Amino acid sequence: MSYWKRKIARSVENVRLALAAIWVSRVRAFLTMLIISIGLLALMGMLTVVNAVSYTIESEIGGEQGAALEITSWAANIRINGRPVGNGEDYSYITRWQAERFCKDFSTFGNAAYETWLTSTQLKYRDKKSRPSLAVTGISDNYLLTNNETLAYGRDFSAQEIHNVADVVIIGSSLAKQLFDKESQALGKRLMVGSAPFTVVGVLSSKSSSFGGAQNENVYVPLLTGLTRFSVPDADCRVMVNPRASTTSLSSIRADAEMVMRRARGLRPIQRNTFNMLTNDELTKMILGSLASVGMAAILIGLITLVGSAIALMNIMLASVTERTREIGTRKAIGAYSSTIRGQFLLEAIFITVFGGIVGILLGIIAGRGAAGAMGVSFTIPWTWAIGSLILCIVVGVFAGYLPASRAAGLDPIDALRYE
Repeated sequence: MSYWKRKIARSVENVRLALAAIWVSRVRAFLTMLIISIGLLALMGMLTVVNAVSYTIESEIGGEQGAALEITSWAANIRINGRPVGNGEDYSYITRWQAERFCKDFSTFGNAAYETWLTSTQLKYRDKKSRPSLAVTGISDNYLLTNNETLAYGRDFSAQEIHNVADVVIIGSSLAKQLFDKESQALGKRLMVGSAPFTVVGVLSSKSSSFGGAQNENVYVPLLTGLTRFSVPDADCRVMVNPRASTTSLSSIRADAEMVMRRARGLRPIQRNTFNMLTNDELTKMILGSLASVGMAAILIGLITLVGSAIALMNIMLASVTERTREIGTRKAIGAYSSTIRGQFLLEAIFITVFGGIVGILLGIIAGRGAAGAMGVSFTIPWTWAIGSLILCIVVGVFAGYLPASRAAGLDPIDALRYE
């Protein structure tokens, strides 16, 4: 028999013996596989969700949707019951008057508009209701254009409706479908926004659904109308900015917007900015940075689990070597090579970690897909992490099995046969 045929035959025999040994100690092997599977289930489940959310954010928030630049007060970062809290000069609101002045002065550089959160409530039309706690947003004129939003049906608010406290509303496509048989049938209908009646004048075009479709559940009312109808005494406005020409650089728009907002806020040259300026790319990077932290936590959980599994598996394999001392002695006495014995025990450890890893990876991907579906984000399999996890399982198997395998290979056949 040629060298390679003997090598292959020996390898096949090692695989057979390794699987047979795992079956004999199947309870211990199963428990070790279970530990590995649970760890990789958590790892792959979290990484699948992180991957899906990251993909959605990069494709939607990082795309051309929305304004190029958003300006908020520092107070917007501090909220109680959903409303921003302003205290002190640095944390004062961007008031409606400041936002109005900004939009007027910025008109020479590009498009600008502003919005403010008014309340969270439910919409009703006859016996049909929306889900509770929908955000109602008050908007200025020029808002839809600046925020890159289009209407599928109806029209935008007129200048007269914006300034004369008209009870009109523009709703998202999902809401129109929920409350009316067809989106087009929403126009002219009188519905209740909380306890206040409003007439629908427009239905927004549907956008790609993000995080459960809330993007298509917008409720827009004229800002002054909202402040009056929902008894909002003060408002912290968020200002949106977009260049008119696609050739205008974002850095140029940012510099112009900063200058105009400082003037609108009445800041002196020596004073620092009392507002945040955030581009879509910066917002994307900030969110992806947070998701990266979640991913690192998942990796840490997986590594801790695999280290614990490696220690448990090493102890099991050492116990197995002790239990099978006479068997090892017999095999060596009839001519088995030390390398063959070592290979068998290494294969046992690798099979246990790989089998447990495959089950954990598959269950993790299934769980991640379910979570991604519930969140309404695009599902993608993190192949890099899946393959990397499988390779890591092999490494763990080699690490856990090396000492027991070396001990088994180093047994003296005479001493092994005398072992009781």
